[in-house]
Amino acid sequence: MGKFPFSLQEKFDENPRFVGFKFPELSKPETLEKKYVGKMSSKALSLMNGMLIMEPGKRPGALDCLAHPYFDGLRSEECENLIQGYNQLKQQQLHSAAFIYNQTVN
Repeated sequence: MGKFPFSLQEKFDENPRFVGFKFPELSKPETLEKKYVGKMSSKALSLMNGMLIMEPGKRPGALDCLAHPYFDGLRSEECENLIQGYNQLKQQQLHSAAFIYNQTVN
């Protein structure tokens, strides 16, 4: 997985529960792909890689994870509808952000 991003390392270092704790140095971190090749599907590895992203803002949310192709064919109709509505909302937010950006630039 690698090292903590700076902002998370700062929080970790400030937490009194972890005073003096140091993570072991890894000269050659092992990737999930290398560790699980042949044991997990590429879709499962893709989902797992996304869920293990260190920075919370870059990590997919619960609905993003449920929408991942790994779950294709397994989701209920209710879940599919929820994901569809969520994706529409994200599109609207992107369009709104683009509109606001264009208004401020021009």
